[in-house]
Amino acid sequence: MATSYHQHMVTLVMMAIVSMLMALIYIRKIDPFLLHQTFRRDFTIESHQNLIPFGHVLPRNGSFAADKTSVGASENHTPSGNVVRLLPLPNNPKLISHPRAIVSHRDNGDLRKSVIAKFNNLSTFNKSDFSREKQEAKINQTVPDQDKMKQVSTTCSPKKNVVLLKTHKTGSSTIQNILYRYGDNHDLVFALPKGRDNYFGGNTRFSRGFVRPLPSGHQVNILANHARWNKKAFVAMMPNNTIYITILRHPVTQYESLYIYYNWEHYFHVPFHEFVKDPAKFCDILGRYISRAPVHSFKNPSLYDLGMKIGKKELGKDVVEGKLHSLEEDFHLVLLMEYMEESVILLKELMCWSWEDVLYFATNSRSQNQINKVTPEMSEKLLEWNAEDWMLYKHFNKTFWTKVKDYGFERMKKDKMILRKKVEEIKTKCLQGTKIVSEVGTTIKRYQLSVEGKKDKICSQMVTKALEYMYFLNDKMSKLS
Repeated sequence: MATSYHQHMVTLVMMAIVSMLMALIYIRKIDPFLLHQTFRRDFTIESHQNLIPFGHVLPRNGSFAADKTSVGASENHTPSGNVVRLLPLPNNPKLISHPRAIVSHRDNGDLRKSVIAKFNNLSTFNKSDFSREKQEAKINQTVPDQDKMKQVSTTCSPKKNVVLLKTHKTGSSTIQNILYRYGDNHDLVFALPKGRDNYFGGNTRFSRGFVRPLPSGHQVNILANHARWNKKAFVAMMPNNTIYITILRHPVTQYESLYIYYNWEHYFHVPFHEFVKDPAKFCDILGRYISRAPVHSFKNPSLYDLGMKIGKKELGKDVVEGKLHSLEEDFHLVLLMEYMEESVILLKELMCWSWEDVLYFATNSRSQNQINKVTPEMSEKLLEWNAEDWMLYKHFNKTFWTKVKDYGFERMKKDKMILRKKVEEIKTKCLQGTKIVSEVGTTIKRYQLSVEGKKDKICSQMVTKALEYMYFLNDKMSKLS
């Protein structure tokens, strides 16, 4: 009898263990990030008070590297109707490898009930509902055969007239190098600043008077130096068929980069994490000590570059939204630093250029020990301080992914593989490594040419610093006849 009782108990224990194992297997089908978000309120993207850069995966210490932002593209719904934004990943193996669902905490109650229901009926929940492929299919369902519709025209002609409105600390030097090379190799005419400055007019909106004079009879093709946007002046100087582009970066990582680049810690005598607690109180100090560029970068630097007058007070939602719609009409393409590959591919398509024309090495990249860690609380403060730039970034993040959708997700995926392969090939040909150099109060990585690379024109062009290339082009323009 005792033996029978023990056998019965062993059977019950084994059944319990098997049940637990089966439950764990099924639970793995539920996206752990989604479950985590259900009970976390500091990841919401619905208000400035609770915002952090989209797509970050926080380590246990609650901080992240400021230069590893990933920004989202699409909004969809869970099976229970909760609003979910799916965020495409950057090319960063340190981040998780599946799309993330970030849910606003206004829906947390319903979502929590939904998740509990899924545990009670696990067989009805399929993780693939949140896959990037399925979400892209939903986006594309109203655009049948879009990849076929968007095939590259074999009759398009390369465009030669282009303006890059170069913004600060956004990766714009990488795009500038592409334009410099194209214009140089096709003997196009550049608009360049007077003297040896990299800026057209510093803090003043662009005017033709800031441009180095050209011999009579020459029409400008390319402008790619820093300038404040002034549509009237640009249109008056450039040909009618000019392409206008600019580039943006997430305001949090952009601001962290500006703080280091302009060496504000030297003037304020506080580290970045202390400065972020109350940026406004340092504004007057900055004006007393620094006479040029950093003042205009102190608040909403991207909108300032794009022509808006920026002060300590907020501009107001209606004013900013009006400016955003105006900029959307003015620019053919607004690139995103966080998605440089997609940006360059869209630029290639827009300009009808070749792969070789748009190959690039990232320029002015800082060494990792020079990048401040930014916590969610710091991010929140920076987004409050740069609220108008945050509106700008979110607006053009949406237009950017609309253009990617129109280009075709599958086509983009294939072209990214082509681009990466070609970049690796030219790196192998041109480079033998990098070296760390000190520039403008920080340390950055500079590329070193291989023996073969030193003999190759394209290799040399791709690693030439912006100012050195500009001086070369100045000399070339002065010899126009």
